[in-house]
Amino acid sequence: ILHYIFKGRLRFVNIEDILNLIEKKEGKGKILLPLGMEILRSGDTVLIKDREKEERREEISYTLKKGESMYLDYFDILVYSKRIKKGLIDFSLSPFQKIYVDGKYFKYFIVRTRKKGDRIRIDRVGEKKLKDFFIDEKIPRWERDRIPLFEINGKIVWVYPYKRSSDFKIKDSTEEVIEIGVAS
Repeated sequence: ILHYIFKGRLRFVNIEDILNLIEKKEGKGKILLPLGMEILRSGDTVLIKDREKEERREEISYTLKKGESMYLDYFDILVYSKRIKKGLIDFSLSPFQKIYVDGKYFKYFIVRTRKKGDRIRIDRVGEKKLKDFFIDEKIPRWERDRIPLFEINGKIVWVYPYKRSSDFKIKDSTEEVIEIGVAS
């Protein structure tokens, strides 16, 4: 199968390395191959990637105003935001489908892919590098660019559907509550 995938262009030693990675007991690993390819393993998943495409990673960004809805084709999700009354907040679906933010501090929000140096502020943890968050959550590297990040005023407020930031949280003094969500 490996000879077929690589059209016979790999040496025997490369094939052995790939088989060892697949069969090893530990859950992750990486092999750089000739032809600009790499093999990644995370858990039970093995991925064959073109390294050159990884280096040319696109930065995708969508800007939405408060109260606006938009289908984001790159992420294949429908994002909405709406103003709601404080008494109607339902935290049972947060952060898996929606979050609530204090609308006083922004007019629009951005949904985008990750950038180098991204950080998120988490309750009882403080500020954390997004890369470390992904590692802690055991999110494979190849999935990280497909995870929507919701940003307000340059701060990540939601890593959908994993975690919301402690920035812009609803407080007793909050007058304008904005629900930001992903419709299924």
